[in-house]
Amino acid sequence: MKKIVVFLIISVSVFLLYREYSFTEYIPLVFAKDEIIEKPSLLTERHKSKMIQVLNYYDEKWKLEDEKLLIKGNIDRNLLRNYTTKANDSDWLKTHK
Repeated sequence: MKKIVVFLIISVSVFLLYREYSFTEYIPLVFAKDEIIEKPSLLTERHKSKMIQVLNYYDEKWKLEDEKLLIKGNIDRNLLRNYTTKANDSDWLKTHK
């Protein structure tokens, strides 16, 4: 029993550390017919730079690797959609530097 508990604690710890320190490739998300969908066609160099501004504003960790924008951790799809919307909003970008 003790070995099982130790194994579970270690497994959960490894999983949480992996989630915290891993990076996920950013793909823009938008609303379409009451659902959130991926919209890779939005991912231009200009959009990336705007998205980086949004990520910096919210202190999200990111990096560029092989021209891909990678975001640290596991960000909720709705929050990521919200970030995508802000990256496409010129008024928001002007007031949040």
